[in-house]
Amino acid sequence: MITRERPHCDSGNYDVGNSTDKGRDVVQIVHQGTGRVQTVAREDDPLFHDLSWEFGKCAGVPVLLNTSFNDADEPIVGSPDNAIATFLKTDLDSLALGPFLVTK
Repeated sequence: MITRERPHCDSGNYDVGNSTDKGRDVVQIVHQGTGRVQTVAREDDPLFHDLSWEFGKCAGVPVLLNTSFNDADEPIVGSPDNAIATFLKTDLDSLALGPFLVTK
C-alpha cells in the first residue's frame, strides 16, 4: 500500500508488489510484479515532496516516475541548460527544474 507514512528504510528505497489497490493504480511502474519505490520525506526535500503531492491531487496517486532524461542517441542531461534544450526538442509537455515549471 502506498500511504503518506513512510516505512522505515535507511536508504529510502524498497520493493513493493502490486497486489494492493494503489499498486494497481500505478501499473506503469511495476515490472514482473514489483516496483522499486523511492520515498521522499518532506523534511528531506520539501520541494520534491510537495511536487509529488500536488501531482497526486491531479492524477489520483502521488507517484512520479524517475527515469533518465535524454533524447534518443543523446547523452543523459547533465545541466539545466541541457535539460531545457532537450525539453524543447521533445514531445514533453512540461519540465520541473528546481523551483520552476517550464511548459510549452
